[in-house]
Amino acid sequence: MTEAPIISNVTGQPHIDKPIEYVKLLKRQMVEPVMWEKSIRFIHQKGVNHVIELGYKTVLTNLMASITKDISSIPFEKAEDLSKVKDMITKYLPQHKRVQHQVWYLLDDELFTMHLERNIS
Repeated sequence: MTEAPIISNVTGQPHIDKPIEYVKLLKRQMVEPVMWEKSIRFIHQKGVNHVIELGYKTVLTNLMASITKDISSIPFEKAEDLSKVKDMITKYLPQHKRVQHQVWYLLDDELFTMHLERNIS
């Protein structure tokens, strides 16, 4: 199973896999400008095509659209958005018995990923 990195918006690059480094970068993010465009270009370069935005309104979805049209983003702000999110996830899952899929999502200014795995009968 391939795991997707968490991208630091301070550097626009993956976090180093050390807890102390996460803390340092999160502290910097509070006082330094974020590299939102660099972060989006990085995930685009890595082949990310679909993003689910978690958070308030559609600010990040709109920013992403201004950076690239190649990544589709769906905001997930309220319960009514859940069906759109499920549709996006199931639309791009491969159609075979065991399914593994990485889903990236945005929470405020941090980019995360979740791993979905299920059996299709």
